[in-house]
Amino acid sequence: MNRGGKIRTYNVLKELYKQDEVTYLGFDGLIPGEEPLKRVDEYCSRAVAVNHRETERGQAAFFLELAGNLFSSLPYSVAKLRSGEIAQKLQEELARPDLDYLVCDFVHAAVNMP
Repeated sequence: MNRGGKIRTYNVLKELYKQDEVTYLGFDGLIPGEEPLKRVDEYCSRAVAVNHRETERGQAAFFLELAGNLFSSLPYSVAKLRSGEIAQKLQEELARPDLDYLVCDFVHAAVNMP
């Protein structure tokens, strides 16, 4: 947790977890070398992780992704987080009868919300 948004999310989840069961659904390995689920037992009772890696800036594949996104209605920073697998896992979680609420902490992640 090296930025304000990550620190805020961690603390929000940690406080919610003090009062209720929390399932964290998110990307694992989004940034090479980062371990987002390393401290998972501090902020949730259950974690569902989907492997998703961002293409590193400066690589040819990154520029191809940018070019491919030119005609998208979404900014690249949002479109790169679109994931069929995370959307499917989200649908599975929404079907759980014990779900009380859903928190989408960043607008960029909303691209996978139904």
